[in-house]
Amino acid sequence: MTQTGVEGTSVDLKLIKNIVMVGKIKTLTGLHIGGNKGELKIGGTDNPVITDPQGRPYIPGSTLKGKLRSLLEFSLNRVDPSGGVHSCGDEDCPICVIFGSPGEDRVRGPTRLIVRDATLVNDVDTEIKMENVINRLKGSAEHPRAMERVPPGAEFAFEMVYGIYNQRDYEMLRYVFSMLSCLEDSYLGGSGSRGYGKVKVEDVSLIVKTVEDYYNGREGEKIVLNGKEKHTPLELVENFESVLKEIGK
Repeated sequence: MTQTGVEGTSVDLKLIKNIVMVGKIKTLTGLHIGGNKGELKIGGTDNPVITDPQGRPYIPGSTLKGKLRSLLEFSLNRVDPSGGVHSCGDEDCPICVIFGSPGEDRVRGPTRLIVRDATLVNDVDTEIKMENVINRLKGSAEHPRAMERVPPGAEFAFEMVYGIYNQRDYEMLRYVFSMLSCLEDSYLGGSGSRGYGKVKVEDVSLIVKTVEDYYNGREGEKIVLNGKEKHTPLELVENFESVLKEIGK
């Protein structure tokens, strides 16, 4: 389907296929993604983590997507001078194409990457970590505060969907794998410089679903690389040419 975009430019918006990525995010250190401070639990803290209606912690899709976007902005030296979200509207900008561009700067065509909320899959309880500031002259602790954290060892199931609309989109998929790998050497959530938020991305599976698969009720094809269906982000980067071959570029 071809539509007319900004200033009369013709845009090819035909969906070719979706690459569904599912896997696990495992916490290696305590994770804090802030939640609603309006409701305090008995014995709780005024710095709670975000939870679902059942009270279980989760990783919002917006948090994960925003972190990956920020890492890509820094890696390509395209951080906005104001500190805001990069949005140049360039049709060839990986940041704007993959993650989207707001308002009048919106890149022609839909945002390629959809990031779902990541749900907790193992049974863990949150922990309360006390923090304070050490007076440099007295050596005493001051201004104590309690932080709720998801402890190390928690596992979250994530799902992301990457849409292929043209040949350029195949190559840009590499940035998604690369930033997932980069995330492992950065942090997720808050207080990363104080040791919070170190995570490992594991067991990433790729499922290719063409438009014909959707029309005909098929589940799509799971990608196998080197005899394995589950991979680390680093393995997907290292074997990217094989990934392109398997997803049918």
